[in-house]
Amino acid sequence: MAKKKKNNRKRPAARPQGVAAEATPLAANAAQTPDQPAPAVAPRVAAAATATRPDPRWGYVGRDFRRIVAIITGCIALELLLWYLFSNTSLGPSVYQLIKI
Repeated sequence: MAKKKKNNRKRPAARPQGVAAEATPLAANAAQTPDQPAPAVAPRVAAAATATRPDPRWGYVGRDFRRIVAIITGCIALELLLWYLFSNTSLGPSVYQLIKI
């Protein structure tokens, strides 16, 4: 009969009393003594980080959105510049005299 292999994986340290079950890894590390090993990051955290990556097929949406924002920003800046020039300089009355309604 073959020998049964021992499980050589280290078991995570028991939680100290007063530490919440949903504690962050930093908070759990602060509560442990120096001779205890730090708990490993849960695999669900790594899976959540990869799940939020955008699909590369939809990259054009982000580029289009940035272009739209740039165009809107430029239009607003142009409108503010023209408003300032027409209302606070002598350019406004001279242009208004050219356009007689």
